[in-house]
Amino acid sequence: MSPILKRDISETVKQARRLAAAAGLGAYDDDSGEYELARVAGGSSSGAPKPPPPPRRAGGSSREQDPDGAHQALLPRSSDSADDDRPRTDARSPSLADDSASDYTTMSAIESKWSDLRGMLLSSTPSLLIGLLGNVFSGELLEHCARWRVFRRVDELFILVPMIGNLKGNLEMCLSARLGTSAMLGELDSRRTRRGLLLGNMTLLVLQALLISSLAAVLSFCLGLVTTHRLGDVPSSPSNTTTPGTVADPTLNDQWNEGNTRPGLAQLLMVLATGMSAAGLSSLTLGSFMSSTVVVCRWARVDPDNITPPVAACLGDLVTLFILALVGTALVGTMDTPLPLIAVVLMVLAGGWFTRRVLTNDWVKAIAKGSWAPLIGAMLISSGTGMVLSTGVARYKGFALLAIAMTGLTGSLGAIHANRLSTSLHMGLHPGSKQGRHMLTPGQSLLVLFCLSLPCEAAFLAFVNIAGWIDVDLGWVGWVVYITAVTFSLLAAHYLTLFCWRRDLDPDSYTLPIHSAIVDFVGQLLLMLGYELCRLLGNTSVMEAAKDTI
Repeated sequence: MSPILKRDISETVKQARRLAAAAGLGAYDDDSGEYELARVAGGSSSGAPKPPPPPRRAGGSSREQDPDGAHQALLPRSSDSADDDRPRTDARSPSLADDSASDYTTMSAIESKWSDLRGMLLSSTPSLLIGLLGNVFSGELLEHCARWRVFRRVDELFILVPMIGNLKGNLEMCLSARLGTSAMLGELDSRRTRRGLLLGNMTLLVLQALLISSLAAVLSFCLGLVTTHRLGDVPSSPSNTTTPGTVADPTLNDQWNEGNTRPGLAQLLMVLATGMSAAGLSSLTLGSFMSSTVVVCRWARVDPDNITPPVAACLGDLVTLFILALVGTALVGTMDTPLPLIAVVLMVLAGGWFTRRVLTNDWVKAIAKGSWAPLIGAMLISSGTGMVLSTGVARYKGFALLAIAMTGLTGSLGAIHANRLSTSLHMGLHPGSKQGRHMLTPGQSLLVLFCLSLPCEAAFLAFVNIAGWIDVDLGWVGWVVYITAVTFSLLAAHYLTLFCWRRDLDPDSYTLPIHSAIVDFVGQLLLMLGYELCRLLGNTSVMEAAKDTI
């Protein structure tokens, strides 16, 4: 039976026993100390159901008890209180080859590892392929939306797209990581905690999206002060004919500024209104979807850490770009009216309301205070990644599409490993929990993900070649670069997670944004190195600039 359904039924039984005791039909001691889950599925009950675990405070990597004792740490009845004084590095910072001692037989441990391996292969492979295709279609959507009038009228929105897309992907991955850890700890099994936990994380997600998108909008506006309009923005002739690199537009009488742009207050309000509105709407949409996905995975007894990272990453880009284009199109005609200002004021008021809700929610209050630094750091790293991408697209043939596979797929593999390792570390804080003790060790999980990356990359290359989207072949150099990027991503995810954990920082909030930004940057640098190596080996065809770019 599903753990969520089992817990809900057991709570119903517990409530019935309380009512019976209140009516004098039986005795029931609510403070008996028996924290065993009722065996509803088997038809027998050995005591009161397990109470909800306490919220993960102080960044999520340490358990703090409330002063009034409302959230006491749950320990086995036979455990010694001295166990809580163990060093933080004891059995909670596993090495790659860590394989804890077993209370079961060797055969039971092997069966558990095999079950975990089978679950990884069956759940991670489809999600990785779906995430990879989603990234490809995000690139196609970006190329299509770049021709829309709103992006040519307000260049700062086009600068905003990669920043806000990366930030939204990080936010959704952090949300799925936190909820995945809570699901494995059983915090989503109880009605009493499930609602508060999900609403708290959704509120935090929207608040982070509004604040970070406003910062990204201001940064894109500042960058727009020193950048030039793209070629598609400058009409080549007064006629309606289109030349390569230009896009026909019925509003050719609009004022276009060639050279250095000087956007004013209207452009700033337009970028703020569009960015914050799109970020808020996409957070509500994607947050609800990812929360439902984690709950369904828990109900179906599937590890959400194997599924959610690639899906969250690709949907964060795809949905955010789509909503951004729609909102911008709706507002571009009103750019010279007070409507963008009204939208900004409404978003600011909404941000204040969400801030108040977050600060009163015990599940996310501590997380909200310490989760901004990795997001801002990832945004700064992503700005350098954008410079590398623009250079690569201008010099190398097929660079943009290959960069998607190099960064998107490798980043998703590292995110899966980081999520699984973070969940294992958090479960080590609950000595009474035997769940996951016989799962794959970190080294085994890393090796499985590495082997899984090879057929996924081969499937991607076969798909884009059949579709005719790419006609460049890097040969064995491309595979060497890809394998190097995958190895770097997995090792970076492993050691970055342990680094955050040893410093009492929640890996679910700190690891993924920094890891994603670093993998994007290093992956594209490695791809550029591969192109240069092919050129040195005589394959000069890879140096042809991509055609029909905007």
